[in-house]
Amino acid sequence: MDETKTIVTETTEPKADEPKADTKTAEEMYAELLAENKRMKKAVDKATADASDWKKKFLATQSESEKLSMEKAERDAALKEELEMLRKESKVNKFAKSFMACGYTEEMATKAAEAQYSGDTDELFRLQKLHSDNMAKQIRAEIMKTMPVPATGNDDSVHITQEQFDKMSLAEQTDLYEKHPSVYKQLAGY
Repeated sequence: MDETKTIVTETTEPKADEPKADTKTAEEMYAELLAENKRMKKAVDKATADASDWKKKFLATQSESEKLSMEKAERDAALKEELEMLRKESKVNKFAKSFMACGYTEEMATKAAEAQYSGDTDELFRLQKLHSDNMAKQIRAEIMKTMPVPATGNDDSVHITQEQFDKMSLAEQTDLYEKHPSVYKQLAGY
């Protein structure tokens, strides 16, 4: 490598009767700095090229076993990453299956499973609240579907004669009273 020499000029203050012999103008100093900068840049470029050459020589002289061990290390890292991804996917699928067994939709179950795997409890609780609200709505809807329509006012659709009423057992009369109180009162004489 080239050795760089730094030139230091000593300046002494000229005596009053001596003329100034070695003073430089700003333009001259600037030109010298530019020349020094170019020389330094060439030295850095040469050093970079030398380093690149040495790296190429090193890789070329590297033994086959070292090359194989580097390739093996790269493959191992890739396999380890893939294994971690598969483990995560397996855990998330197990969690999602459990959430679906609890009545979650597939989309919500997947989101909740990912939140549980990553430890995001805020998201998990938000999804659980959403699920419980949906379940409550679904239960209310089911109850409304199966609920019988209540009788309004006097139910004249029941036609029972006084003879039929008199022949009824006590259980049948109680049932009539519960279902059609106005008809019962009319036939019982209230």
